[in-house]
Amino acid sequence: MVTSRLTGAARLLLGMLPVCVLFIGCSSGTGMPSVTSIAVAGPGSGDETDWQAISDSEWKQRLTTEQYHVAREHGTERPFRNEYWNNKNDGIYECVGCGLPLFHSKHKYKSGTGWPSFWQPSEDGHVAETSDYKLLVPRTEVSCTRCSAHLGHVFNDGPKPTGQRYCINSASLNFRDSREMKAAKQTNSSSDVTSPVVTVTAHSPDNHLRPFALVELFTSEGCSSCPPADRVLAALHQADAPDAPIYCLGFHVDYWDRLGWTDRFASKDFAARQHAYANTFEFNRVYTPQMVVNGQQEFVGSDRRKAADAVQTALQLSPEFAIDLHVTSASDQAVDVQFTLPKQSVQSNRVLNLAAVQATASTDVARGENSGRTLSHVNSVIALQSTQPSVDGAAHLKLPEGFAASQVIAWVQDTQSGQVLAATHADVVN
Repeated sequence: MVTSRLTGAARLLLGMLPVCVLFIGCSSGTGMPSVTSIAVAGPGSGDETDWQAISDSEWKQRLTTEQYHVAREHGTERPFRNEYWNNKNDGIYECVGCGLPLFHSKHKYKSGTGWPSFWQPSEDGHVAETSDYKLLVPRTEVSCTRCSAHLGHVFNDGPKPTGQRYCINSASLNFRDSREMKAAKQTNSSSDVTSPVVTVTAHSPDNHLRPFALVELFTSEGCSSCPPADRVLAALHQADAPDAPIYCLGFHVDYWDRLGWTDRFASKDFAARQHAYANTFEFNRVYTPQMVVNGQQEFVGSDRRKAADAVQTALQLSPEFAIDLHVTSASDQAVDVQFTLPKQSVQSNRVLNLAAVQATASTDVARGENSGRTLSHVNSVIALQSTQPSVDGAAHLKLPEGFAASQVIAWVQDTQSGQVLAATHADVVN
């Protein structure tokens, strides 16, 4: 579903409303924790998405207009006016649709055509070849073997040793710099098919300001691509540790309810929050499953490797202040909390967000894209409130009927950049 973008003013207003609508949208000497491992399980990227089952409407959500035209409609971008034709950096070119590694910069050469050109793919079996008879002269089309995205064509006029020229559209690619790849390889080298999705080991910081990762997953029971992302969120929640906290939030959006199944956890307010992030990230669309870490990194929520990388990055940054949070009373109808913030953290361009979450839930889906499946969730947001930060304050979170809160997660966020500056949680005991 294509949605309109929110203005900066709307984003600020959403962040300040005191209702269930939120912000728009190392070494031991430094006091930083030492993250010794964040491992990604399984071969390849560990992505569990059934890429061949993604509908055309979902591809329109995931891709920009040009990316969709090229990758899904077999279009061709303009030569010399695309992103990577003259890129000389070292790294891997991945599929824009599913992230499968396709080409390496060491196989790239200057062909003079105005498109990225390679003399071979980076991996056997990642690039498929089929006959293309759209023009008078037969050509060989190349596509991603995992999601069938159109990449370009291959010709027999390339350099040695293969003599081939893979002429590829930049719009079908994402580039990963070798420096980022090196960090990912270091974490992946210790993982195997039996290891958990993410494991985190850290040492307590000297200054008691613990680095954290706040993970928001925008998901829906009505989206067939979301269950794998729900499992990634569950693995991150399991990896939570006292000295390296990972605060997981499952935001169920309501815009896929029109496909035949009404998600009982969904809220238009959660969808509004995702729209605000789209504005922050300068996207013109929203999609599911989308994961956002500390308000700064976003990616497809079922991508385990990117989730592990983003969490590792977050856990290397020490916050400047801490939130003191206490649950003062709780019932089936509401949760009351008190919070304390240091004076220097109270600024007009910040918002304090409070979310009541239900620890676990399962749903037998009877209709829609997930018909016949039993879906499991962790830390589903059931109540959400935001308020202007203050040194001392209180909040009343009203719970919907039939839901049970297990925790309240609080975080302070910059209303302009989206950066999460501090976070904590308090358990709910009825």
